[in-house]
Amino acid sequence: MPYAEQIRIAWLEIYGDIFQKFAFVVLSSYVLVRFPWFRSIFSSDHTENQDSRRHRFFLILSFSLLGIIGSGMGYLRYGESDWYFMDLHLIFTVIAGLLTGFAGGVFCGLSGVLFRALIGELQLQYVLILIAAGLLGGSLSDVRRGETPKRWSALFAAGFTALFQGIFLYWPLWRATNSAALLSILFSLVVLEALSAYVFIAVAIGMVQDERRKNLERILPQMKLKFLQAQVNPHFLFNALNTIAAVCSREKAEQARELVIKLSNFFRRIVKQEGDWVTVEEELNHIDSYLAIEKARYQNRLKIQKDIKLGSAGGNAKLPVLIIQPIVENAIKHGIAPISEGALLTISAWENGKYVEILIKDQGVGMDEARLREIQAGRLSQNGEGAGVGLRNINERLRYHFGRDSELKISSAIGQGTAVQFKIPVTSEEKE
Repeated sequence: MPYAEQIRIAWLEIYGDIFQKFAFVVLSSYVLVRFPWFRSIFSSDHTENQDSRRHRFFLILSFSLLGIIGSGMGYLRYGESDWYFMDLHLIFTVIAGLLTGFAGGVFCGLSGVLFRALIGELQLQYVLILIAAGLLGGSLSDVRRGETPKRWSALFAAGFTALFQGIFLYWPLWRATNSAALLSILFSLVVLEALSAYVFIAVAIGMVQDERRKNLERILPQMKLKFLQAQVNPHFLFNALNTIAAVCSREKAEQARELVIKLSNFFRRIVKQEGDWVTVEEELNHIDSYLAIEKARYQNRLKIQKDIKLGSAGGNAKLPVLIIQPIVENAIKHGIAPISEGALLTISAWENGKYVEILIKDQGVGMDEARLREIQAGRLSQNGEGAGVGLRNINERLRYHFGRDSELKISSAIGQGTAVQFKIPVTSEEKE
């Protein structure tokens, strides 16, 4: 067989093995995402606790083991030269750093160093590349801030690491041959290495989001029923009718008539379907109906201030029905009502670039830090009756329709009140 043909076949075999490794990376993502301790890293409710530390430990061990398996298979086929062709331990070290932080990345890298030492193929550049990969992945990790990893972080970390490997390993190889064909091949190897970590993270995030979407769609009818039942509260209706009766007894017929109209408008909006969308302006008008009834009930104990600074685009931005009103109800019921002298409720809305920001703030009783953390983690609704309805319900709906950027941001302090803020896109699209 001619020498050129032998070279061509050899490179075809190398590329075949490279794509097998690429498939191994994707398959690893599909397998790991089946485990709850892996999915927890991609959860927006991920917080630093004993469970998260245990999950991170499992991840570090998993990536170290996957890296050793991948390197072992490559070593059996190519020996030391496997380091020149998309070594899997390098890829999993980057991913370990991204998902578990500095410690995980360095540990995974050191496991690769130990593996190479045991088989007698350890060289200084291998140590430097693996440790640098772990450190780079850890430096871009969002786990330290309690956030889920991002695709662009994976692409940047893997790309930079592949470039680093190319300088130390591929460049000397090309200089030894000075072949233009080899240069293009080595460049494609760097690109594939950079894409490997990106694909792993992208596949995992995609699968977790798809599972979350399916779960939400499955429980959406139940959530809707509980949500509407919670809003059409017999106590609220009873209090509203008592308020109207009291107004009538004071012979204020016009005010009583206005309250009946407000109550009618309120319940007309309540019976809208979950799939119905309204503009921000319509939702704020709906709140006026609710506040008119509550103001008549609490009299001077409830002080209301509205600061609406929306243009036509912001006022016409769409959001699912019954997002703002339940937050206002929580503020009055749990923040202001317990105070005998009453307090101020502020409702603000303004445009901020491509978003409409909405803030509901009360100067009520507030919450301690422990209770606030429970609510932020979605494990407790503000009324203390569990996580089935309330703020968690609203947060899930916002996340489902608009993504994590629109999640509720809650702050509170004892004696200072509670503030709940979220944002929606100015040009939002309705979801079926």
